Amino acid sequence: MKNMLFTLKRLPVITLLMLYISMIAIECTVDMYAEYYPCTPPAASRLIHGMAPTVSQQLVMEINNMTLSEFNAEGGGYSAAQTYEVRLRAIDDDAMYYLYVWSFNGTIHSEQKVLCDGHNLFKHFVNELEFEWTAPTRHTHTAGDECQISIMYTTHHTVINLQSFVIEPLKTKREL
Repeated sequence: MKNMLFTLKRLPVITLLMLYISMIAIECTVDMYAEYYPCTPPAASRLIHGMAPTVSQQLVMEINNMTLSEFNAEGGGYSAAQTYEVRLRAIDDDAMYYLYVWSFNGTIHSEQKVLCDGHNLFKHFVNELEFEWTAPTRHTHTAGDECQISIMYTTHHTVINLQSFVIEPLKTKREL
C-alpha cells in the first residue's frame, strides 16, 4: 500500500514529464527534416522518423486580405516581382506546434529567420503566421506559370501534415 501511494503521488510528475518529452519530439521533427533534407521543399514522399506526412486541408491562406481563391479569381493572380501580404491560419483556429513554409517560386520576407535564399520560413507555436511573399521576376520564372507554397505543420502531437497552395499568375486581357 505504501508503495502504491508513492507511485500515485508521482503520477502527475510522470505525466508532465511524458508530455514535455512528446512536445520536444514534435518540435525537433521539423528541425530533423531540415537536417536530413537541407533547403529541400517538403514532400509527401519524404519520411520523417519513418512516417510520411499526411496530405491535408486544415490551413487557410489569405493574400492581401483575400482568400486564395478570391485572389486567384477576382484579384487576377500575382504580378511578377510584386510583394504580397500572406496570412496562414488553421481552419479551426487550433494552435500549430510548428510551421515549415516553403516557397517553390518567389521569396519569403519576415521578421522571423528566413532560410535557403528566401524560400524557407520556420516558426514554432503559433495560431497564425503572417509574412510577405514576393512573386518571381520575369527573368527567373516562365510567364504564365503558377507558383506554389507548401507547408509542413502539425496541430496535434501525432500527425505531420502537408498542404500546398497554388498562386496563379495575373491573367492578361487575352486570357479573360
